[in-house]
Amino acid sequence: MQHPSIEVAITQKSAIGSSPGKLNFLGGLVTFEGSHALHAQTESKTTVLATVSSSTTLELSNAHKGKFSTDIDSLSELCRSHASPEAFRMWLEQKQAPDWTHFSIGALYTVSQKFQWFPDSGISFAISTDIPIDIGFNYSVSVEIATLRALEKLSSNYFMEQELAKASHEIELELLDRPCPIETPLTCAYGKPGSILPLEGKYSKIRTAIDLPKGIILAACTLSAANEVQLKKLCVAADMGMAIYEKSANHETEYNSKISTSLFSRTIAEYLPEEISGSDFKDRYGEFQQAHIKLDPNTVYPVKAATKFAIQENDHSRLSMHMLSNMIHNAKRKSIELVGELMLQSYEQSKTLGFTSESTDNAIEILTQIGASKGVYGARINHGFAKSSLVILLERSSLKIVRNSLNQGSELDVGEPVLVIQ
Repeated sequence: MQHPSIEVAITQKSAIGSSPGKLNFLGGLVTFEGSHALHAQTESKTTVLATVSSSTTLELSNAHKGKFSTDIDSLSELCRSHASPEAFRMWLEQKQAPDWTHFSIGALYTVSQKFQWFPDSGISFAISTDIPIDIGFNYSVSVEIATLRALEKLSSNYFMEQELAKASHEIELELLDRPCPIETPLTCAYGKPGSILPLEGKYSKIRTAIDLPKGIILAACTLSAANEVQLKKLCVAADMGMAIYEKSANHETEYNSKISTSLFSRTIAEYLPEEISGSDFKDRYGEFQQAHIKLDPNTVYPVKAATKFAIQENDHSRLSMHMLSNMIHNAKRKSIELVGELMLQSYEQSKTLGFTSESTDNAIEILTQIGASKGVYGARINHGFAKSSLVILLERSSLKIVRNSLNQGSELDVGEPVLVIQ
């Protein structure tokens, strides 16, 4: 990972911050609190050059999205008055700031609140990235963390331990009102290149990074679209399931990563309805304690299936973590084959919940026909709100045959898959 550097000129002061992207290797729902998940940094990267000059403007440029500028004084006043997140979002709307600018401006606002620092004059942010802009929170978080790192250098104020990732998380959740999982900023900020990073969501607990065997990589191709409505509904439904169990059984679960599929079947499933509307849930069980969970009173949520899916995904992550962590020399490929099988099981579970398509089904069939004997071990859907991706576990030497086979035999336009693990 490129470390920030600083350049000083007569009339301006600049600093560079960078951040890789992130990909979910194995793990459950986006907002299922407390689950185990395995993540990886991508080889794609975002770089932000922040420059303080004698101008009186806030300027942002993005090679893919264009330019935006506005006066700096109104933002300065907003920051110095410790304006609320609602006032911040209203300011963005009044200034007609494009969506892609919100992440760097949010980082500037956050630094001003955390360290009571704001540039004395104008500031510009030049954003450069090769991360696909539509893959969930991957893009926005990488821009936020790169901007925060540049602002650390400019202000000489530094975040301690996991505060950098938590700052990005707060930008998403509070400033921008986006339900971002903490795993994304943790991976972008602290992942180890060439490794899988196990995370336990509820307590933001980072476990020791796991190196894959030499020659094994992850690749991903962006899918044409994600079923955003279905994904949000499923995330809420899983949280509803745990809330129903805790209130019905008068039993508070310590955190969801300790729930196994067998425990779900023995003690939890009997308390859960197949489905329930948002209004009926509120009448029977009250409001959610977590403010970020938004219930639609008219939506019918598939509570039992969603909760089971999230817990099964947690089991897949936990099993994969132990297999990858305890590989012995003679059994490395066998462990990789088993992890690939868990990825394929994850895909089949996604299929039962409406997250797959005929084109992804065809792609999975092609990949399984190539098979482990030719270095293709498994694949799954990496769920995203804007776009999802197909994540593939394979030998680097098999990348060409995978790309050619998918391009010729499926409707997926895979282009150049994103290499995730060195």
